[in-house]
Parts: sequence; structure tokens; C-alpha cells
Amino acid sequence: MQKKLFIIFFLVLLLFAGCKKNPQLPSNKAQEFDIQALQLIELNKLLHEIEIEEIQEFVAEQEINFRQDSLGSWVGIIKKGNNTTIKKGTSVEIFYSIELLDGKLCYDYSTKPKIVKVGKREVENGFDNILLNLSEGVEAVAVVPSHLAYGLMGDKNKIPSRATLVYRIKNIRIKS
Repeated sequence: MQKKLFIIFFLVLLLFAGCKKNPQLPSNKAQEFDIQALQLIELNKLLHEIEIEEIQEFVAEQEINFRQDSLGSWVGIIKKGNNTTIKKGTSVEIFYSIELLDGKLCYDYSTKPKIVKVGKREVENGFDNILLNLSEGVEAVAVVPSHLAYGLMGDKNKIPSRATLVYRIKNIRIKS
């Protein structure tokens, strides 16, 4: 009987020892994180608003009429194309250049074109979406906000972080 009581006592002791609670974090730790997260969100909103203002100033200074697409990019048509619309999955040959808002040239494909399958994310998200709204033979200027281009990191080569990009499209040819 004593042996049974000893075993029961030992098992109860193990049970209580195994029920150790994790220490509770001080409540100010969660608040510090929440405050930092909110500050980062507010900073991001402010930077986004500044970028929108810069884009609107750029668009207003141009001598072409721009329209804004559903994602937030701006497109101005210089010369209309032949009304052959570009569909998702279509391969196109594009002559274009990429600049920053201040006019600094980043990449130039105006003499040697780039071949892209539209809608397959072979180019930046914003530019891909713009191509779906253009037609063969068009000449246009497109302004793509940073979050639809190379974003926070840039391309780690010629495009800096958070850069708004200007695409000067010379010609688009649909490839068969």
C-alpha cells in the first residue's frame, strides 16, 4: 500500500512539475512593436503620397494627355497604333527606354528591342499591365510608380530603391 501511495505521489509531483507556465512577456514589449509598426506604416503612406505628387507634377509638365490606369500607372499616347490590341500571352517585340523622373536614362532598348510574352510577368508588373492596354505600333510614355516597378530594393544596378520609372515606348510589334 505504501508503495502505491509513493508511486501516486511521485506521479502527481511529475504532473505538477510538467505544468510549468511560460513566463508572460511584459505588456510594454507588445506596445513597442505596435508603435514601431504604426510609425513604419505612417512613413510608408507619407512616402507614397510624395511619390504621387511627383508623378502628378511630371504628368502636368508633359505636352501629352495622360490617363491613369486601374493600378495607378499613367499612360500618354504620342502616336496611335493600328488598333491591333495586345492580349495576354502574346509575344511582342518592344522598342523602349527606361528613365527616372528626373530624366536619367537607366536602360535603353530603343535600338535593340526586347521580346516579351505579355501577361507572364517577364517585365515589371506595372509595365506588363500597361502593355495589355496598348496596341501594335503605338508610341507612348508611361509612368510607373515604384511599387509597380522595382519597389523598395530597386534592381541593384541602375534603378535605385523606390524609383518611379518613365517608359518611353517607341514601337510595339506583335510576334507570330
